[in-house]
Amino acid sequence: MIRQISKLHATIIMTICFILFFYVPGMAFKGDTHKAINKYIAGKNIILDGFSLHHYLQSQLSIQNGTEEYISNKQIFDLLGDGGELEDSHIVLRYLNHFLDPVSNTRSFGSV
Repeated sequence: MIRQISKLHATIIMTICFILFFYVPGMAFKGDTHKAINKYIAGKNIILDGFSLHHYLQSQLSIQNGTEEYISNKQIFDLLGDGGELEDSHIVLRYLNHFLDPVSNTRSFGSV
């Protein structure tokens, strides 16, 4: 019985050591940064790879004012910024669903 407990303790200690040894902390944008990135991309005069969200909303979805249109007393431009901030919020656990390594431009999905 004592030998079984010793094996269990050894296994637990080795597992903890393994996790601590290979643990690599994740790096993420702060909420304000993600919000600013989304607002930048949604800007009226921003064209990325030939795509403008403002123009797309006007031409394809018939939203006359594009990202400057108001929905529920807020501009789409601001709603997209809020969405970027909320996406990484600990209140809404969506941050567990997406990760992007901007250095290698690779994505990994799943839990932390």
